[in-house]
Amino acid sequence: MDLEAVEFERIPEDDRRALYAVRVECTAHDWPEKVAVEPYEGWVAAVQMSMLSFAPPHFVLARDNGRVVGSATVRLSDQPENAHVAIYGSSVRPGHRRQGIGTALLRAALPLLRGRTVIETRRVDHGTGGEHFAAKLGFRTSITWTVQRLACADRPRPDEVPAGYRLVTWTGPVPDEFLGHYVEGLNAMVDAPSDDLAVDTLNRTPQSVRLEEADHLGSGGDLWVVLALHGDEVAGLTELRRFRGEPDTAFQWDTVVTRAHRGRGLGRVVKTHMLQQLPPEVVRVETQTNSTNEHMRRVNHSLGYVDVYTYSSINARVADLRL
Repeated sequence: MDLEAVEFERIPEDDRRALYAVRVECTAHDWPEKVAVEPYEGWVAAVQMSMLSFAPPHFVLARDNGRVVGSATVRLSDQPENAHVAIYGSSVRPGHRRQGIGTALLRAALPLLRGRTVIETRRVDHGTGGEHFAAKLGFRTSITWTVQRLACADRPRPDEVPAGYRLVTWTGPVPDEFLGHYVEGLNAMVDAPSDDLAVDTLNRTPQSVRLEEADHLGSGGDLWVVLALHGDEVAGLTELRRFRGEPDTAFQWDTVVTRAHRGRGLGRVVKTHMLQQLPPEVVRVETQTNSTNEHMRRVNHSLGYVDVYTYSSINARVADLRL
């Protein structure tokens, strides 16, 4: 088996398609009834995008007689709040598992961490071999997520906006006049339960918002926002995104109600009005909610979302990895 560390831009087209084939094969094997794999073009666009403050990934390819049989990815951030952590992911073709390839990929990826002391994997599905493999290496669960889906044909009518509030909606970049409200709303998620996640997703700034939206829109994606205002004060917001290559699915991004305006049903209000903004070709919405956040899960159930499956984010101190 040969291992090669390489940036995505330098990976030949044939190898890119081989990497995508590994993703498709692993998904079909591990989650046959749970996950729809995005088209190849959507996958390429997602790989080339930044994620939060994390740059596009470096890859490690595993080959068996020249054929790509697995890969690992490492994303790094230059933001101070995440300077200690690397986001890591890996996959190995089902027929090549239990041969030490996953461990070899992790070892080969360590130099790419550039001194980061914590390694975090954003998704390990429950009941899969990956969950047991990660535990054996010393990873621990940092948070558990419940994936929920809504068929747009079953979406509810929009709730009445409480007296004293108004809603502002837009598609695409945040209008300059509402950028400050939007950033303030995002940072109000500081008290949302995040359990033991190592990655800090808060501390948003106007500059980071502009970079993130330009990255997403530049890759061919769409975004929709509903902002709730009380006078000139931000009261809440919700955001949906759509990715290139997946025109029939929208993904719930952030939803927040600021502390001073909770208890008035604003979470449902912004979500129900958001569902009216979607174009007709969007037939489903998918969201992931912290499994311990019972309030938001109940709100989603009241909108018609159904629980589909659960998965965990995991992390470990690099010094504690059992390699």
